[in-house]
Amino acid sequence: MLQEKMKKFIAISRPIYWIGPPVAYALGLYVNSAPIGLVEAIELFLLSAPLAFLTYGINDIYDIETDAINPRKGGMWGVVLEKKDVKWVMNLCFIIAVSMLLIAYSTLNILHAVVMSIGVAWPIAYSMPPFRLKTKPIIDSIVNAGYGYFPFSLACSLVGSLLFLDYRIIAFSLCFSGVHALATIMDMEEDKRAGQTTFSTALGPRAAALFALIIFLFNLTFLPAISLSISACTAFAALLAIYVFIWPTPENAKTIFKLMIICFFIWLAYFIANHIILRNPTVNLEILERR
Repeated sequence: MLQEKMKKFIAISRPIYWIGPPVAYALGLYVNSAPIGLVEAIELFLLSAPLAFLTYGINDIYDIETDAINPRKGGMWGVVLEKKDVKWVMNLCFIIAVSMLLIAYSTLNILHAVVMSIGVAWPIAYSMPPFRLKTKPIIDSIVNAGYGYFPFSLACSLVGSLLFLDYRIIAFSLCFSGVHALATIMDMEEDKRAGQTTFSTALGPRAAALFALIIFLFNLTFLPAISLSISACTAFAALLAIYVFIWPTPENAKTIFKLMIICFFIWLAYFIANHIILRNPTVNLEILERR
């Protein structure tokens, strides 16, 4: 029984998504020259598999019917829940949410506690009624900026920094919105059959691709001055968005989504090698400090 639940925990939380939030959190600490202490270490852990399980566990509970007819479900895309799983998945999601709130409130840092509260509410409001933001076109993609913005803001708030309010940080976080908009194209046909309203089903796949492209291109107006490596990834994402705009099929969307994930891991390896190992600066902090 326990072994089966552990396997489902891993499948539900999608290991590929364990990495992004902790990386964003670590970057928040890095740009603020903050060390990693006990609280930071605990939050880094909670932002990995636990946050992924909270996010996708609630999502899968309320998407049982559509997931059952989704041929893409499985592997890196999660697992189809059974009715018997709903109770323990929901209970574990509750425990994770409470744990995240407790660690934040234990710091007695009001700003940090507020950011954590919003961050915990985000995946709940996204998938759970009555809000279920994932069924509201455009909003469904915009709120997905929280995938990177929430962890980065959490790190900044912990050290008393308001850097997360910089318009360039907010604009770059919207790149996650662009990626999500492209991802809605993958499930477009299944969502239509199930009567689900998403960016792509409501406005069409080309609108989703154009939305992503505009975000990526806007970020390229200021990113080169901050980081050439991040700019290169953003430019690559823009090219992929153009490709899907011209040929807007679920198969193409799935392909470019995988390419974006590969691009992220290549950038992460570069960042670790160049900054952590070789200790070369990869981000122009002086630009970010200019308000």
